[in-house]
Amino acid sequence: MNLSHGLLYFKLTVVKGLLKTSLPIVRTYLLKEAFQKFWDCLFTGWAKRWLKQWFLWATQSRLNPLRDFAYLYAGMKKKLWLVDKVNDF
Repeated sequence: MNLSHGLLYFKLTVVKGLLKTSLPIVRTYLLKEAFQKFWDCLFTGWAKRWLKQWFLWATQSRLNPLRDFAYLYAGMKKKLWLVDKVNDF
């Protein structure tokens, strides 16, 4: 076992231990990391589906700052759709 494999194993065991707790900081970190996966989506449909799922996770997370951000995103999405439809003759 080389050093990098040992560090990866250590990180995985730490993350597994943290997942067993329901600390708000752990839930916040996991939601932040899940939001970062949005940038890995190759197609618009995948990205929309991913954001819709993330919105549900964030609004049900019992974390007020993330819930507020999710509702802010939902409001911006509606406004962007309206602007897009107005500009798209």
